[in-house]
Amino acid sequence: MNYTAAAPARTQTFVKKKGIHNIRGVISVSLIISNTLFFFPLLFPAGIIKWALPVKPVTRFFTAVVTWIATTWLSVNNLCTGRKGHSNR
Repeated sequence: MNYTAAAPARTQTFVKKKGIHNIRGVISVSLIISNTLFFFPLLFPAGIIKWALPVKPVTRFFTAVVTWIATTWLSVNNLCTGRKGHSNR
């Protein structure tokens, strides 16, 4: 029996699947980088203000702000990578 005839079909399918995964990977990484460039400038000043002004009402407010920004950032990253739910599962 000649088994070499089936090999090119499998190789072509593998190459097509690999190419699709590479494209999806590049898109995911690009979206995560742009997401980081968007959310980091929001998160960093809020964290600095929270740290610099240790007054209870200010700290409480900026804790909520920092938590919201970080949670939203994580949720968008999960959407970009196709994950569902929380990252600690």
